Amino acid sequence: MDAHITDALGRPDLVRLDDGLVCLRFESMKVVSALAAVRHLLDTGRVRPGDTLLDSSSGIYAHALALACHRYGLRCHIVGSTTVDDTLRAQLAVLGAHLEQMPSSASLTLDQNRRVARIHEILRDNPGHHWMRQYHDDIHCLGYRAVADRIAGELGNGPLTLVGGVGSGASTGALATYLVADTGHRYADTVFARHRDAPPIDTLAPTPVSTVDDLAHPWSRMDWARAPAPNA
Repeated sequence: MDAHITDALGRPDLVRLDDGLVCLRFESMKVVSALAAVRHLLDTGRVRPGDTLLDSSSGIYAHALALACHRYGLRCHIVGSTTVDDTLRAQLAVLGAHLEQMPSSASLTLDQNRRVARIHEILRDNPGHHWMRQYHDDIHCLGYRAVADRIAGELGNGPLTLVGGVGSGASTGALATYLVADTGHRYADTVFARHRDAPPIDTLAPTPVSTVDDLAHPWSRMDWARAPAPNA
């Protein structure tokens, strides 16, 4: 029996859609991520019961973080997007979370910039608050280890291709990290037999670029900073 509703919400279903095709269905995305992240913060002493956890959200993560805070006895402060609707506002209120919602704006980019600016104002005035940084702190990947173990346990050790959408990248990226790779011994006579042809490892660093016009082979790296997509 589950001790808290978050256990049920965070446990995904594996649904077989066809031969070789399985769907991983979450009742509510990011609950498993928020739970593990908050539990890790408590276990490592970075936060204590009664502390306030703070983050910006357009909706789904706000609900997940509020649930995790409710479970572990923490306060939750959400700087919400203008897109937060009445249903989510009610859910957050029931869970005891404090919501600051941004006013309507001309674009979602402006909305996000306002939220980040507000986060910094709150931290300035409340240095004891803990900013969860859902887009930057890899503790949000921890909860997907158990999900990956379940996938591997039910599907076995055969070939597996992971297909998923990427927002912040935590869900799909974490599953890919914790699952599919073998030891490589099967490639000893093919790929690894040509190791002398491989370029020196110190030549494999990406080319740093500042705009898409500077992109270069074989690969490049840019500080995205969540900038809008370039014009087509």
